Amino acid sequence: MAVVENGEILGEYVVTRPIQAGGMASLFIGRHRGGGPPVALKIAHPHLLRDETFKTMFIAEAELGMRFSHRGIVRVEELFESDGRLIMVMEYIEGASLFEVLRRLSLSAKRLSPELAVHIATEVADALHYAHELRGPSGPLNLVHRDLSPQNILLSFAGETKVIDFGIAKFEGRGMETEAGVIRGKLGYMPPEQVKGKEKLDRRTDIYALGVVLWEMLTCRRLFKADTDVEMIAKVARPHIPSPSLFENVPSDLEQLIDEVLQADRYMRLGTAGVVSERLQRLRCAGRTQNKHLAAMLAAVLPDRRESATMPPPIPASAAEIEHTVVAMNPSFAIDNEAMAPPEPTVASRPQLGIVGIGPMGNRQPTEPMMRSKPPPPPPRPAQSRSLLKRAPAPPPPPPPPRPNSQFQLPGQELSSFADAPATVAQFQAPPEKKASVLKPLLTLVMILVAAGALGGAYYLATQGGLMPGMDESPDGTEPSVLPPPTAEPMPAPRVREITPTMAAGSSE
Repeated sequence: MAVVENGEILGEYVVTRPIQAGGMASLFIGRHRGGGPPVALKIAHPHLLRDETFKTMFIAEAELGMRFSHRGIVRVEELFESDGRLIMVMEYIEGASLFEVLRRLSLSAKRLSPELAVHIATEVADALHYAHELRGPSGPLNLVHRDLSPQNILLSFAGETKVIDFGIAKFEGRGMETEAGVIRGKLGYMPPEQVKGKEKLDRRTDIYALGVVLWEMLTCRRLFKADTDVEMIAKVARPHIPSPSLFENVPSDLEQLIDEVLQADRYMRLGTAGVVSERLQRLRCAGRTQNKHLAAMLAAVLPDRRESATMPPPIPASAAEIEHTVVAMNPSFAIDNEAMAPPEPTVASRPQLGIVGIGPMGNRQPTEPMMRSKPPPPPPRPAQSRSLLKRAPAPPPPPPPPRPNSQFQLPGQELSSFADAPATVAQFQAPPEKKASVLKPLLTLVMILVAAGALGGAYYLATQGGLMPGMDESPDGTEPSVLPPPTAEPMPAPRVREITPTMAAGSSE
């Protein structure tokens, strides 16, 4: 019998207090021994670890959770083993499940406003679309949650919406299939193909479950309810979906979208959660709420659960209730779920700790020996543990550029280093980095061409004037090859023609 006590050390974490117990695991709040924010510790029930199938599923859930990096999905940080226990370290969300919120509203004869219901559904659709599109080393994972329900949707006091519990999710490479005749998940949120078990499930299974959740948020009623599982399976296999406007005032465009999502034939449904998110955002009632409105509503509906004193104050409760919760005509969510409602989380003392770590398991009451007073326990000792899986740390930010190590001396002050200088931007700011210019390489090329031309001209002048080395020698190297200067030839004397008297007499005639 493995009992987890407050203050017990599990690996690098200290158990602070319990949250609640489920059928497969117990949830605790813990802190790292070195400090830091609180974390959620999901501890598998030891007696279930004897089943290798369950153990494989638990490890696969942790491995899959470490791949997620989306604001709408709870992060898994680590999986380790301590004294025969499997412990999953997860992001701690301070708030409540959508199941508990609807139950509290039903007891108050209220329901969520259509605006807030659409806001929550949009956040869930975005998270599902991210999970459906997730890829592994060998390609798409084709992941299907298979267990989407109000119990697996968390609402935080900071206004966040988170999807949890991918423990029975199907994806490529998991290496395990559901046995024939075994149905995994909650019957009231399954599409017909999941109950019948004759078709391979895909992302449209989760889209149908989201439609059921949205229908129940708008009406604060259960869509499918029956006294036995056999009757429930029959209703889910051949669904009859009444219009939500029969119970509450629902906008017509939102009602049309719900009808397209809740088609019994999956080939008639909207194809992806991304399309569902886009359609939700185009509704007339969409875009009027933000995370802060969800936080204010949650603080108004669950004032006893708001525990953190460091969180910012919410919108006044009265304004939040008037704007984001409305009076329900005939809510029955609490009555329909009374048998399956989880116990309210309480800080369990030592006599209340049972076989699962937090109080009784199911309807089992603590036995008399466990209620007897016992001597105070010895101081907790660190348990033997070993890490199985751990999320890779985020890459560190790039280091800042190095500061100059030059020394400065101001008038009247001796400075030993740059760190002693006053932090005056005007004096010590580094010069801005110059941008690369295309003119610089062009100028360099022009200078090279000019230099080459000058050298060529000098070479030409030297060779023509006989000034180059080696030009004053003959080819055999013995006689100088300087030619004698050219001599000017005497110009011939002009020819003078003599004129005789006879020639003169003839010309006169």
